[in-house]
Amino acid sequence: ANLFAAELLMPEEAIREDFKDGVSLPLLAQLKRKWKVSMISLLYRADDLGFLTPNQKRYLVQQFNQAKIRRREPVELDVAKEEPQLIRQMVIEYCQQEGLSLPAFTQILALELEDYLELYC
Repeated sequence: ANLFAAELLMPEEAIREDFKDGVSLPLLAQLKRKWKVSMISLLYRADDLGFLTPNQKRYLVQQFNQAKIRRREPVELDVAKEEPQLIRQMVIEYCQQEGLSLPAFTQILALELEDYLELYC
């Protein structure tokens, strides 16, 4: 399951180029924004693809632990949350087509209007 997820999120063919010059914490921080996955996931992917020796992996994991980023990565590296636009547009078009108000639409879905607005607007 982990290999499937890794290949889906960080395809080997595409990510190999990113690791060709070595793996470091600054590189992992940079790649986090590109691939939108955690730094530790990138580290394990680099290891799975053979870019790390056991000593390099151990050293990098120690750096993660010393920097206290193993469980919580620095906020400044967080990837901006993507806003759901397609669903919002589909709902608008559907409501217009069917002559429904947004409150009527959310009632059909048995969803509170406030919940819909929080999730999709």
